[in-house]
Amino acid sequence: MAGGGFARESLGIRQALGDKLGIAQSLDNLASLVSAKGNYSETRKLLEESLAIRKDLHDKDGIAHVFYGLGVVARYEGDFDTASSLLRESIELHRQTGGLFLIHVLGLMGHWAREDGDFDGAKASYGESLSLRVHRGDTLAIAQSFEDYSGLAALEGHMERAARLLGAAEAVCVDMGRGVPAGHEDEYRRTLEAVRDALGEDAFATAWMDGRGMTAEQGVEYAMEGATQ
Repeated sequence: MAGGGFARESLGIRQALGDKLGIAQSLDNLASLVSAKGNYSETRKLLEESLAIRKDLHDKDGIAHVFYGLGVVARYEGDFDTASSLLRESIELHRQTGGLFLIHVLGLMGHWAREDGDFDGAKASYGESLSLRVHRGDTLAIAQSFEDYSGLAALEGHMERAARLLGAAEAVCVDMGRGVPAGHEDEYRRTLEAVRDALGEDAFATAWMDGRGMTAEQGVEYAMEGATQ
């Protein structure tokens, strides 16, 4: 039985049991599978069913997560204003509940702001996300933040800064005994190639080694500072 079949079977069982929270969870799982196939109208329908149940249960964490999913769907469909509004609602609810998924939602909001040319908005979202990652002691996620900031610096034209942040991300990864990237492979490669091409090999290597010599704490301070270097 295909993955979607298992998800629908699980949904049916939970419906038969009258397990409202379980039904909402199954709807969310099924929505993820349907979304991966590009069927956004059905994804939205499933998420809206889940949202109605979670509102009835006063499940703030669940509502926040569904808002996130609906925001992603809206973004895929080109409705950028609705997408951003839904993500902001998700962020506010996660702040109220202390939900750990807030870190991920903030990161995505930062990516969207960066893509839209709202660099100040991206910095604000990345900064809050990085602060939470530091508070949690999530080392790999900190390295991912460095890579996110590097991509932002490259788009702003601050190529030496971008190279230092890539070096700082690699330093964290090496300390963890793993390779780069910490985050998305394609995005990392695009940033790396753009920065290297812009600086040339020698200048890139110098800036990258500056970042490579930073401790994680120094990298955090450098990533979040207002000045661009």
